[in-house]
Amino acid sequence: MKTTGIIAEYNPFHNGHRYQIETLRSAYHPDYVIIAMSGDFLQRGTPALMDKYARARMALLQGADLVLELPACFATASAELFALGGILLFQTTGLVSSICFGTESQDISGISALARLLSQEPDWYRDALTSYLKQGLSFPAARAMALPEYESLLHSPNNILAIEYCKAMISLNASFTPIPVPRTGSGYHDTKLSSPFASASAIRKELHNWISGDAPNKFPPSLADVLPADSYRSMKEYCQKLPFLWEDDFSLLLHHRLLLETERSLLNCSDMTKSLANRILGKRRAFLSWSSFCASLNSKDMTYARISRILTHLLLHITDSQTGPYLNPSQRPSALPYLRVLGFKKSSSGLLARLKETAKAPVITSLSAAEASLKPEGLTMLTTDVFASDLYRSVQISRTQKPCPNEYARRLLTL
Repeated sequence: MKTTGIIAEYNPFHNGHRYQIETLRSAYHPDYVIIAMSGDFLQRGTPALMDKYARARMALLQGADLVLELPACFATASAELFALGGILLFQTTGLVSSICFGTESQDISGISALARLLSQEPDWYRDALTSYLKQGLSFPAARAMALPEYESLLHSPNNILAIEYCKAMISLNASFTPIPVPRTGSGYHDTKLSSPFASASAIRKELHNWISGDAPNKFPPSLADVLPADSYRSMKEYCQKLPFLWEDDFSLLLHHRLLLETERSLLNCSDMTKSLANRILGKRRAFLSWSSFCASLNSKDMTYARISRILTHLLLHITDSQTGPYLNPSQRPSALPYLRVLGFKKSSSGLLARLKETAKAPVITSLSAAEASLKPEGLTMLTTDVFASDLYRSVQISRTQKPCPNEYARRLLTL
């Protein structure tokens, strides 16, 4: 049985994502496609536009067979830890034989070579990186300066993730076959809505402009050209019941959290630095919104996205004690503590049954039954996932003034 894994956010699921799955199926003919998908908070340090169940449903409608949740401590982390968590999740399944990912570059040999170099971290590279970091550059900028021959690869988000996936496979000794699919159409950060392949950033911008505009009751027809028909219909139906969410919808919750913090408690937060902790403490009483606070904390050595990720860690109580062991090869567990199923196709029910036989950790299809089967570290990770979704749900309820099912009341999504 050939099973391919894809690590994704689907925020939202657009034509480029459909192209990836269609290309994978037509060129490599896997029997099944499993998605490791972020939950309600994402790698950019923001909430998802739509909740994880709505996004999982779109993935299943567009060719996925099974959607597993990537735990929040990985889903909201740096590219390195995000990729490591996804690859480790697929290793934990005991089923996946290949990994499919998008790239902007056709230079797959260059991506592989760079992944090997970064895995080895030779002295000359480490010295150059340290030197540029001391000059006050951010980590991405310092790494690009230390590796000028690979600079073009390191300026593209999808290439960076592809490199990290390959690096994670080397680090975990994972024998997956990498299946790169060149990205087509708009660039990752392109905010112009161009058909048929627009970036997720452009789609979100179009939605934000629509919500802020004069005709909020008419779902933007321009998105019909850049979304699969099922995704367009799903999003249109979704926003009739629930709001699309943005980071500033969580401003009050974040501000409350910031006011409770001390320097000591801030430094427990995953990826926090002492200098950022001091800037947070110095500026928190001038807080206006999530986005403006991030911008006020921006510095030459730390990107806006990294700051937003750290604030998400703070909001979700994600600490270095949770993430640290996974970044240390000598402490790293050989598998995730659990696999949580968000949904599957009824026609692929045999895949779920097979997963329960091969998985190296408990397969969670019911939260209430899961807690008794997990060890303490797994329970901590799952509690964070549930808390993240409860927090997301609290903002949905605040915006709609209507009840919304909690994580324990959710049924497994089947199509």
